[in-house]
Amino acid sequence: MLWIWPGGFEVVAPQGMLLESRDFLMPAAQAVMHRDQVGWGGTALGRRDCIAIQGRDDKGRWVRFAISPEDGIGGAWDALRTAGVAVVGQEQRASSPGAPGG
Repeated sequence: MLWIWPGGFEVVAPQGMLLESRDFLMPAAQAVMHRDQVGWGGTALGRRDCIAIQGRDDKGRWVRFAISPEDGIGGAWDALRTAGVAVVGQEQRASSPGAPGG
């Protein structure tokens, strides 16, 4: 699950039936993101579009993960940008004001 608010966001990643979920709170200013494609378990199997995010969480730990919302990445991408998450890579050019697609 992904919750986004001005200046930050939270990701809750379930671990299955017997394991506790992982919960990451991140200040948007401490995170960067880019578009990627990731498959099951990091392999090419079942590859899907995703948003790769990395940065420091609210406890100062370096974290890196990918999210792939069921309804596509567009809405989450826009909301994360609005919250203040920086864009890196090719998307940075496309996300700049006045650039095509930005």
